[in-house]
Amino acid sequence: MFNFLNYGLNYFCMEEAGDDAGGSAGGDDAAAQIDTANEESAPDDAEAKDTGGSDGADDEANADKAKKESDDDAEKSKDDDDNGDEDEGTELLTADDFDMPEGLEVDEGMMGEFLEIANNKELSGKDRDQALVGLYAQKQKDALDAQYQSWDDQRSAWKTEAKTDKEIGGKAFDENLAHAQKAMAKFGSKELKEFGEQYGFMDNPEYLRMMVRVGKTLSEDNSSGNKGGGDSQTPIENRWYGSGDK
Repeated sequence: MFNFLNYGLNYFCMEEAGDDAGGSAGGDDAAAQIDTANEESAPDDAEAKDTGGSDGADDEANADKAKKESDDDAEKSKDDDDNGDEDEGTELLTADDFDMPEGLEVDEGMMGEFLEIANNKELSGKDRDQALVGLYAQKQKDALDAQYQSWDDQRSAWKTEAKTDKEIGGKAFDENLAHAQKAMAKFGSKELKEFGEQYGFMDNPEYLRMMVRVGKTLSEDNSSGNKGGGDSQTPIENRWYGSGDK
C-alpha cells in the first residue's frame, strides 16, 4: 500500500515536471520562432529606413540643384542684358545724332557736357541719368541768374540815362527827382511805390520824365492858386505829358 502511494506520488510529480518541461520547451520554441521572425524582418526594416533616408536626401539634393540652376539662369540673363546694353552703346554719340527744333541755336558748350556724360561707359544707367538731371538743373539756374543779372544791368543803364537826360538830368536832376516824388505822393499809393521799386520801372527815364512833369504841374498850380486845376487854356495832354520835347 505504501509502495503504491509512493508510486502514485512519483508518477504525478514526474507528470507535472514533464508538463513544466514541455511548457518551457514550448515557450522556448515560441520565443525562438519570434526571434527568428524578428531577425528575418530586421534587415527589411533597416533597408526600408535607409531607403527612406536616401529618398529624403535625394529630394533635398534635387531641390538644391534646381535652385542652383535657377540662380545660374538668372545670373546669365543679367550678364546677357548687361552685355546687350554695352553692345548697344559701342558707338559714341555726336551732336548730329539729335534732331533740334527749327530755329533753335544749340549751345555748343552745353552739348559738349551732355555728350561727355552720355558717352561715359563707366557710369551705370542710374548714375548717368542723375548726372544728366544735375546738368539740366545747373543750366536752368545759370539761365535764371543770367536773367536777374541782365535786369540789374538794365536798371543801372536806365539810372545813368536819366541822370544825363537833357530834360530831367544834369544839374537839375535832384530837383526834378523831388518833383517826381511829389507826384507819387499826390497820386500814387504805397503799394504802387513799392511795386515800382521792386520791379524797377521807376528807374526808367520815360516813366521818371512823366512823374517830373506831373510834379511840376502840381507846383505851378499851387503857386498860381489853382489848387491843381492847372491852366485851363493849356490842353490837358500838354499839362500832363509836356510838349513831348526833351
